[in-house]
Amino acid sequence: MADEESCAFWSIRVRLDDAELANSLRDFLRMAGCLALKVAPEIVEAHLLPTPGERRERDELLAYVSMWKGMQAEQPVLKKA
Repeated sequence: MADEESCAFWSIRVRLDDAELANSLRDFLRMAGCLALKVAPEIVEAHLLPTPGERRERDELLAYVSMWKGMQAEQPVLKKA
């Protein structure tokens, strides 16, 4: 039987100002190795999947979003979901 912790994954949902920003964030998170889905025109859901021998946490996923946000010219791009 698999360890319950090894099957867990971290996820967040981010609401953005417009659909193009949502596409940009989704693509950026995918390039970072996350499972990123556009669940609505302005909402991206992102998941960090567990990898063998490496513990990845929600903080890492939030760091990816922060990096992407820092690369955007317009502020603010995030809304409270």
